[in-house]
Amino acid sequence: MENQELNTVNEQEEVSRGITLKDIFYICKKHIIAICAFIVIGALGGFGYNLVKPVEYTCSATLMGNKGEASGSQAQDYTLATYISQTLVEFVKQERIVDETLTYLTTPVADGGLGKDANYITKAELRSGIGASSKSLFVTVSFTHSIKDKDNPKYAKNDEGVIEYHMTVLNAVCNTAVKIANEMKADGVTPRYPFFKNNIDVMSDANNTRQVSHAFKRVAVGAGVGLVLAVIYVIIFQLVDNRFKDAGEVERILGLPVLASIPNYTLANFPEENEFMKNDSDKEPSNENVEDNSNTKEVK
Repeated sequence: MENQELNTVNEQEEVSRGITLKDIFYICKKHIIAICAFIVIGALGGFGYNLVKPVEYTCSATLMGNKGEASGSQAQDYTLATYISQTLVEFVKQERIVDETLTYLTTPVADGGLGKDANYITKAELRSGIGASSKSLFVTVSFTHSIKDKDNPKYAKNDEGVIEYHMTVLNAVCNTAVKIANEMKADGVTPRYPFFKNNIDVMSDANNTRQVSHAFKRVAVGAGVGLVLAVIYVIIFQLVDNRFKDAGEVERILGLPVLASIPNYTLANFPEENEFMKNDSDKEPSNENVEDNSNTKEVK
């Protein structure tokens, strides 16, 4: 009875003791192969995902926000121009900019558009591809697009066609944004957007079209997912594993000293004994032994 109570107390102390850094290192060392396997498989999965994803290209252009006429206070003008640039970041991504850019792209050249085919770009592709960021007075507008089939006629079936495609779309976005910013109301006198009227300029057209690589990011994400799965595996394994891990754990839980332990080894650790047993098993029984065995059977 006393031993049962002592064991219960020791088990409670073991639970309250929690897990130590030494225990964590021991667990990781024990499952190091499984952990590495999960991480490697996850990284390979991320790399494979990167191979099957369409290639992405991006290009950028620069807009500048300015205050217009000087107010006499340089600090005030700079602050207002900076605020205009920051607001312009959200302005170029508005739904109206997307709609009118599509209209500008598909309108015939004779009517002032670019005369592109209706399937040149979809609304969803344009909306998701537009990006913008501000730095001081300048706004960098970008367009990123996944090329699923480079042989598509709209890309001219070559890299130059892909570059031209991205630059055409982004220039259309920038020109449309400036046009809408300077738009007047029906009376032809009152600006529709007074805050932007004559305060937005295109500093540089679309340029620097380049391929975007997400390989490192996707491999890193895959490895991270593998690590998380490895941690989950180790936790589940430890929860269902109720065996004693070492002599110290036995003493803590049972409250009894360990008097002796049997080491875990194989004959591979002792080549001399292994060779002796192998040679001994290869020996054929002698005639004397055979005769003794037959005599023994006759006696029986």
